[in-house]
Amino acid sequence: MGSIGHELQHAVEVLSSPVVTNTRALYLFCQRNGIRAGSVFETAAAVRAGNAVRAEVRRSMFLTQPR
Repeated sequence: MGSIGHELQHAVEVLSSPVVTNTRALYLFCQRNGIRAGSVFETAAAVRAGNAVRAEVRRSMFLTQPR
């Protein structure tokens, strides 16, 4: 679930940018807005989104456990 939230945040970031209209523009966008992590770019917003979803899932699992 966290990975889905993470990737959806990437989609929101890219789709919110009117300059990203092709693959080259996407690459340049990632260079400007991301941090290189090996062979991929990462954004702080996507990391935060993934972590937030993971935390929410953990809370939800804790609250729904039988006591």
